[in-house]
Amino acid sequence: MNLDPRGVPEAVQRSDEPGTATSKASAVVRATTPILAEQARELAQIQRLLDAGATTEAIRRIEASLDSNANSGLAEERDALHIQALIKAQRTTQATMLAKLFIQRYPNSPQADRMRRFLQDD
Repeated sequence: MNLDPRGVPEAVQRSDEPGTATSKASAVVRATTPILAEQARELAQIQRLLDAGATTEAIRRIEASLDSNANSGLAEERDALHIQALIKAQRTTQATMLAKLFIQRYPNSPQADRMRRFLQDD
């Protein structure tokens, strides 16, 4: 095994060269980060809409996000926000159905207890 003066194996030194697993993983992170940041901004805007009472617009934007970002890294947060919006819009049948699905998908989510409380009160 060849070592550089710092004692780092040559193979490790070159692990981020094009075509290596490290370079591919780095490329995925670089590509994903702006997408997640944009999705987080969108969710924050939707939360502001809900806080301002613009429930219909918030639901419209969440449902559009369901189509365009189905496999989002922020799907759990988006789904919780969707249920919150439906509750505010008094669409309790749909909110109840989605809350049950939420608990099945994300049983250990910080939002799961909130969903359980909603289901108990409903």
